[in-house]
Amino acid sequence: MRTILKLWLRRARRAGETDDARLWEKRRDWIRRLAAGKSFLDLGGMWGVHGRAAFLAEEVGAERVVLFDGMDPTAEFSAEHARRESAVRYVQGDLHDEVGVADLGVFDVVWCTGVIYHSPNPYQLIEHLRRLTSEHLVLGTLLIPEVPFLPGACLFLPGLPRSVRDAFASCLPHSAPILCGLTTDFDYTPELGYANCWWGITPTALSSMLEVAAFETLEENAGSAFWVDLIAVPTQRPSVIPSTSFSRQRGKDRLTAYTEKSRPTWA
Repeated sequence: MRTILKLWLRRARRAGETDDARLWEKRRDWIRRLAAGKSFLDLGGMWGVHGRAAFLAEEVGAERVVLFDGMDPTAEFSAEHARRESAVRYVQGDLHDEVGVADLGVFDVVWCTGVIYHSPNPYQLIEHLRRLTSEHLVLGTLLIPEVPFLPGACLFLPGLPRSVRDAFASCLPHSAPILCGLTTDFDYTPELGYANCWWGITPTALSSMLEVAAFETLEENAGSAFWVDLIAVPTQRPSVIPSTSFSRQRGKDRLTAYTEKSRPTWA
């Protein structure tokens, strides 16, 4: 098994880790191009970056900027907000929450990097991103290399054996300490599950998820074999996923159609 792992990850190891400076150079270009005069949602932009994308969008002329994240606002974010006399609005919430997503409304540009692989349900998050996006989605995510002969594969990370975690850590020596659930043991601390990496998503799996959720990818900026940023636009095809209230409401409507005498025994 170790030999197969080494062969699978050999090319990724040679390619090295993500160059954050180069990624951000391209990200700044994208924000300048997409955000001016637009509404801009920075989703998940608090941890480690303290609203960096949101502040840049405001700086280049976005007409309305909201930062949405599950964590409390950091001291760094609050200080920079005050220094800039910024109008960026912070909303605390969870991208899994349909009510929170509906309350946000729709934005011309949705920026979401470093989020979906921290979820046990990454496809659900992409569906919710589709509801939020009217013009452009910028999505950045951790990847794993393609699995030979198995396009569309994903790897569920919580149960990985130590040998596999060590193999990933050898490819990501600088990032390994912060990739909880991938290169280190899964953290079972109650209420802190999103700190973990839950899924290793291959490029073909990500492409399929976006297509099914009615996005078309326009540009990609690969940071390494383990990271990609991309720009996608929504298509007009309706979602294939019914709302979570559909079956419950259909059941209620069905029961109200019966009289007391005609009510079936199963009801």
